[in-house]
Amino acid sequence: MKIYESPALIAMKAGAKILPIYLSGLQTSLFSRMKYKPRYRFLNPVSIRIFPAETIQTSQTANNRRERQQAGDFLYRLMTKVCYEDHKLTGTLFESLVHAVETQSSGPRFNDIMRQPLTYRQLLMRSFVLRFALASELGASRNIGLLLPTALPTAVCFFSLQSQGKVPVMLNYTQGEKLLVSCCETVALKTVITSRRFIDKANLAHHEQALLKADLTLIYLEDLAASLSSYHKLLGLLCASFPRLSMRALGHATLPSETAVILFTSGSEGLPKGVALSHDNLHANMSQLTSVIDLNRDDIVFNTLPLFHSFGLMGGMLVPILTGVKVFMYPNPLQYRIITELIYDTNATILFGTDYTLNLYANHASSYDFYSLRYVMAGAEKLKPATFSKWTDKFGIRILEAYGLTEASPGLCTNTPMHFKRGTVGRFFPNIEYKIKPVDGLEQGGRLWVKGPNLMQGYIKNDKPNVIQSLPKGWHDTGDIVDVDEDGFVMILDRAKRFAKIAGEMISLTAVEKVINSDFPKHSHAIIAAPCSKKGEQLVLFTEDTTLDKKKLIQSFKSASAPDLWLPKVIVYGDIPRLPTGKVNYQQLSLPDSVKTS
Repeated sequence: MKIYESPALIAMKAGAKILPIYLSGLQTSLFSRMKYKPRYRFLNPVSIRIFPAETIQTSQTANNRRERQQAGDFLYRLMTKVCYEDHKLTGTLFESLVHAVETQSSGPRFNDIMRQPLTYRQLLMRSFVLRFALASELGASRNIGLLLPTALPTAVCFFSLQSQGKVPVMLNYTQGEKLLVSCCETVALKTVITSRRFIDKANLAHHEQALLKADLTLIYLEDLAASLSSYHKLLGLLCASFPRLSMRALGHATLPSETAVILFTSGSEGLPKGVALSHDNLHANMSQLTSVIDLNRDDIVFNTLPLFHSFGLMGGMLVPILTGVKVFMYPNPLQYRIITELIYDTNATILFGTDYTLNLYANHASSYDFYSLRYVMAGAEKLKPATFSKWTDKFGIRILEAYGLTEASPGLCTNTPMHFKRGTVGRFFPNIEYKIKPVDGLEQGGRLWVKGPNLMQGYIKNDKPNVIQSLPKGWHDTGDIVDVDEDGFVMILDRAKRFAKIAGEMISLTAVEKVINSDFPKHSHAIIAAPCSKKGEQLVLFTEDTTLDKKKLIQSFKSASAPDLWLPKVIVYGDIPRLPTGKVNYQQLSLPDSVKTS
């Protein structure tokens, strides 16, 4: 809700203390006047929490308008922190699902391309049924691989494993067979749950053979479905009717501080690393997001991102399911013609995407296809100005750019309708600490380090399989070069590894790409650094624009007043490889032999 600056300014001038008091429980009562009223609960308990009083620091500015803004911003941050603390989810993910079943709206809530929607109770029941079907198959193994698409059966498998205290390991089926097997070895996997239909549709026969050759046991959902008996279904129905009692009887003793899921980094720095996220990590990030973005039971999240990606898992599955929001899952983010029609058909209100996918949708959608969307959130890669402008001009929708890391569950900051600044990724979530360390050769910004309740337990690396290497003192080096302005908005300048040193000068590869993208927005471009015998390094441009030559680049750079050192020395034409999210896969960009030997 809107925070008015006047009370905060009066308190600051008077030196008065602010006493935050938070009421919860009344929103589900008969007396609630909320626009999107949650499910009514008879005799719902009401709590009144009183937090420590705080004093607004006196502003040092002589600008009255700026003084009011600072006072109002202090009050907003205080209330956001109070909201986060009061709504902070606790327990395990499965316990949160049980709580959602008891408190959220009935009726169909979750859907996918098969158009067989599930209610909360059905999702819970199927999770229990699958639990009993899997009991004899999984044995004592704790880490269980999931090689499945963005679809409801994946959600059922995920929560079924959670009910058993197992750890789902989300496997990236778009990478090569060797990397896939390496991921399995890193976390000591013995069993992978997959689907014959999915393997056939996604052309993953080679991956399947590689896993079998590595002595992994593959469990197919089709085989499990055929093995289900009336006894399994009856047990599932009984447990779903009395979930808390059933979990106690079945011995569910997982601690919230234990690992809930394992994801993998993209492998841009070598072999993919496992990222161990606890129940507490994921719950903290959900609570951080919902304290700054309003979600309600009438919202419909349209998720096309893969569930092995942290953005897709958290934003596209866990947040909607555990907070009472409807969700529609679609397995392929690049099928833009179908997706634009489905967004219109499902009346979706929230869409998560990357710059690449959002640009695809905008190019092929009717100006009315996205009439129902109220939030479009972009992450995973830098949002291009052309993409932002296209959405505002064609659909009247302002894209909210966010920033996160797999290691942060994944969200760290986001723009919101209340606090928005174009060209930034918004402000940090509540309870996120950060520090910016200077980088030699850079005048603006520095290397970002973060700490918070959503930061991972640690990495699992290939050289020490299934061993979680915790963060030193809880701090994580993001590897990103950022700057934070006086209002707290974060600007991502580049990756630490995305710099070239040419003739002694540090050059941001992202900054060079930005100049080229602004003048030639109709095609994709990517810049990498290559060795150079004369200047140490040289820039190589990969482009899908076959008409782009050095003459056009020189004119473009002169118009942008860019230094001569920014001019790429080599241009390579061809398709640019991408990760499943649409992000450029720089690791797969291959240099011409002439550049390799220079």
